[in-house]
Amino acid sequence: KVEPYLIASTVNIAIGQRLVRRLCMECRKEQVVTELVSARVTSFVGASVIQAGTRVYGVGGCALCYQTGYQGRIGIHEVLTMSPDLRTLVLERAPARVLRSHAISEGMVPLVVDGFEKVKQGITTIEEIFKLSHE
Repeated sequence: KVEPYLIASTVNIAIGQRLVRRLCMECRKEQVVTELVSARVTSFVGASVIQAGTRVYGVGGCALCYQTGYQGRIGIHEVLTMSPDLRTLVLERAPARVLRSHAISEGMVPLVVDGFEKVKQGITTIEEIFKLSHE
């Protein structure tokens, strides 16, 4: 119940982050994204960020990672920088979805999109990013 003028005048940046498990680099296994998985990613993100046929990595299992396929965690992030246009929208009490879509149009990378970029880099798995929908 904070007044919009207080938010607009004091917030310069907002950062969202989550931790996902990092694949073990010693035993990760290459996989090819199927049409079904690509369609699920598209429905999850709202855009096609991983095409069918893309090579990604999945879990393996070795002595180094204690047969889990993962070693450690890595952060995925989204960073919203408060622009003059966003300040105006906040003052006008725009709904969160409008603020979010405007921030994305100004270059904000959503959390799940950053996660799928890390999937394409071979750092984590698609399943780890899908878990974000349960948080």
